[in-house]
Amino acid sequence: MSHLTFDVVIPCGNTKLLEEKFKKITNKCIRYKIGLPTYEKIGDPFTQRVVVEEINSNPVYDDVYFQKYTFTAPEKVSVDDIPFKIIGKFTPTEKGNLIDNYTKEDFDVSLRNKDLICEHCNKKRNRKEFYYIEKDGVRKVVGKNCLRDYFGIDPKRYFEYLGWFNTVKEEFTSYENFSYSTKLIDFLCIVDYVVEVEGKFIPTSKVSEYIHSTAGLVNYIRFPQSREKKVKLIESPTQKQLDERKDKVITIIDKARKELKPTNDWASNLKIAMDLDYVEYKTEGLVCSVYGWLAYQEKDFERKNNENKVEYSNNYFGEKSKTIWNNNRFGGYVGERYTNIKLKIVDMFPCRDFFIVKLINDNKDAITWFANDIIDLETDDTLNVNFRVKDHSEYKGIKSTIINQVKIKKLNLNT
Repeated sequence: MSHLTFDVVIPCGNTKLLEEKFKKITNKCIRYKIGLPTYEKIGDPFTQRVVVEEINSNPVYDDVYFQKYTFTAPEKVSVDDIPFKIIGKFTPTEKGNLIDNYTKEDFDVSLRNKDLICEHCNKKRNRKEFYYIEKDGVRKVVGKNCLRDYFGIDPKRYFEYLGWFNTVKEEFTSYENFSYSTKLIDFLCIVDYVVEVEGKFIPTSKVSEYIHSTAGLVNYIRFPQSREKKVKLIESPTQKQLDERKDKVITIIDKARKELKPTNDWASNLKIAMDLDYVEYKTEGLVCSVYGWLAYQEKDFERKNNENKVEYSNNYFGEKSKTIWNNNRFGGYVGERYTNIKLKIVDMFPCRDFFIVKLINDNKDAITWFANDIIDLETDDTLNVNFRVKDHSEYKGIKSTIINQVKIKKLNLNT
């Protein structure tokens, strides 16, 4: 099957919208059994100076990022992956057969005056229309009613999509009118404002509703038309408030691009998002999380400064529990479960998909807990803890007791 291609230049930041619209077109193709179009990204994004708005009838220009795509549409229609085409249509009259020639190819001249019969059912009937079709290099005259039986497609639907290439071209060229993407600097200015107002970065994983996260509040400000009436979550910033943050934001971008290392999937994705000069749907949450990275860096710096200030006993706590297995099935534990032990958090930091929580007891024994979540915990919190001793280990010359099966009660004593 031959294909026709054409190029479309689309404003960056519309990846999700492009995928959604293309999926609708593809589903329609499948429904009507029409050969599927495809598209691919060509080259890197580039900037172009365009009019982004008008103020008092005066155009305002700005540099906008665009991405070039190549779209491919099938020249012929296919049914169940069998290439075919309808060359034309005959309308019988008393003086001969009127011909609608769709492909501009030469007909067999004998068909112009021939008494036509459907070559699919081979029945001679008084028919208003015949179709001249080609499949696998063989041409036939087929009656309108037999066309559906022959190809498994409604002729009306076929003719609706006979100019399919023009249809998809009009569809895809309309994508040039997608909205312009938000620049990374402008987006981060809003993020910085939200973090300042809320007092901290709020990840989406720590809230029950997306709108209450930092990313949700940023989009609440960006898209006022989508807000629910009578619900005001945050005051929108003035343009002056945003402009005042640009120098700070530029410093953050430079820092992230220099210091972010792809040590895990999240860090790798964040670095890619921060290396772009614009923001799109898939990178919005990542870009917001750069403030989580900054907060962690500050805590990590503080943690390293305080790390040597803790004086540990260098003794292990308690006895290790043993795990019982019955034919490769977990059968419980043997050993003491310690209860109502008072522990103080001296440090917390993330590691891959969990958190390392370092604690001490009244005897200054080093105790380590690998936690799934630390949302309600803070450094220096005093806890009442039930746990088992999983293992005894040594790190940087300090003996540490690793605990699991942890249940805690916060005592709210900051000492």
